[in-house]
Amino acid sequence: MNNYKVFIGTGWWCTENDVREERFLQGSDEIRGQLFSKKWLRSVNKYCDYSKIIMIDSASPIKPSLQDDKIEILELPINLGHASRMNHDKYCGWTASVLLSMEYCSFSDADYYVYIEQDVLLKGNIIEKVISELPNSDYIFGASDNFVQPLQQSFFIVKRSAIDTFVSRYRAIDKSDFLISPEFKFAIASSRFWSSLPSCLFTAKSTRIGKVKRRILAFLFKYIKGYSVMNYGYGRSRPINFCSDYLYFQHGSTEELLEYERVTK
Repeated sequence: MNNYKVFIGTGWWCTENDVREERFLQGSDEIRGQLFSKKWLRSVNKYCDYSKIIMIDSASPIKPSLQDDKIEILELPINLGHASRMNHDKYCGWTASVLLSMEYCSFSDADYYVYIEQDVLLKGNIIEKVISELPNSDYIFGASDNFVQPLQQSFFIVKRSAIDTFVSRYRAIDKSDFLISPEFKFAIASSRFWSSLPSCLFTAKSTRIGKVKRRILAFLFKYIKGYSVMNYGYGRSRPINFCSDYLYFQHGSTEELLEYERVTK
């Protein structure tokens, strides 16, 4: 049993007809289905010591298949959409799930806020392990294995005492999630230096010059940062070593999900 309290935040969206482009539909169709929520919860319950789960439902046509006294579900009146094709002027549905669940945690007696995306599976007591290795870090994000994004955020940890500062900086970024990705916004909001600069410096169009600018920014964020990086994979990164004592991953393929079941049963 930990001597600190953990609140878990997550989001929810599920539909029978996902109209997103194929490049956004990575992994097995199972991870986008209603029943996967049960597998997600089994993983969380097996490997996490937590007080409450705050799930933000983005007006999903199919509701999660979950029954647990520790879960509180808040349903948004509209679906804000994916950052790549937003239906709102500033924040996508993913950002809404983070900010709302994070704000909920800020008004609690929790010590840590942990976000676990709805398609993420865990192995090992990874939350406790990461916190024990980085006890003085306010923000702990996943490592990025490229220079397209500075970090990963399907599983991350934030001290409750740092939430107000983070949310304030995030909301102060006056560009939409379409113009500045949530990954870049995380790097900005976790840093006193980057958050002091004009938001227009971080936008990059989908041109050759824009892509170069984006890679340069991602490189700079990695080496001038206000956050720590956890020592464990994998998030979107591949390949996955399922023999690792501690890991998390998303976008699981059919083969990866079967291997995960084999090593964690």
